[in-house]
Amino acid sequence: MDSAIARALEDAGLTPKEALAYTALLELGQGGVSEIAAQANLKRSNVYSILEKLQEKGFVTPIPGTRVQHYAPADPVRILHSLQESTTILRDMLPLIRALYKKPGHKPSVQYFEGKQGAIGVYREINQFPEAFFITSIERYQQQMPEDYEYWIKGLERQTIKYKARFLLPKSNVNQEFAQKFAKPKFGHQVRWLPKDQSMNMEFALYGKKLAITSLADPFFVVVIESENIYESVKSIFEIIWQNAER
Repeated sequence: MDSAIARALEDAGLTPKEALAYTALLELGQGGVSEIAAQANLKRSNVYSILEKLQEKGFVTPIPGTRVQHYAPADPVRILHSLQESTTILRDMLPLIRALYKKPGHKPSVQYFEGKQGAIGVYREINQFPEAFFITSIERYQQQMPEDYEYWIKGLERQTIKYKARFLLPKSNVNQEFAQKFAKPKFGHQVRWLPKDQSMNMEFALYGKKLAITSLADPFFVVVIESENIYESVKSIFEIIWQNAER
């Protein structure tokens, strides 16, 4: 157990037991309650409630399809954003924590987040990466999540959200207005159009070797898959569509 990482997470706002459980999951990659309890040196009976609280915060996620419930840690970038953005210690230690999170031998991670709050957490994570690729509808995003849409647009305008992105969008008035404003060298974004009359109820986002699939309709949910093979495969499909899309 890396006590320095656990202390940094405590300083950033996690309780001591939450920090131990999350650090244990980082080291395991994924695991059940018994494994996490043993790794963190916590009582098994306490780990259930600790994981429930971490799950509510979006820092761990249950892995579907396992006979015995297993959990996986969320990317530490999400914790950095969600806790105390001014926490110098955690920010300084983020490369070390992410190295532990991405250490060799970790299996591909699949995380599931319910509700719009889960989607917002994923969007905030995307904002931390230098580039992203989207197949989406800005119009649907604006309709379904107006408050977060305003946050995102202001971040792009002020360039506090700094990633460079390529967008494949349906050719609607709202999406065209977005392209006219942001598809400029100043912002570093590019837009091309999906085939005519193509509607989008799902969003596909590629970033940091991850694929995020978001429902843009009720019920609202996000599935995040972290796998270099899946990322590269879907990126190849994106490039094929991009090359044949209307400029």
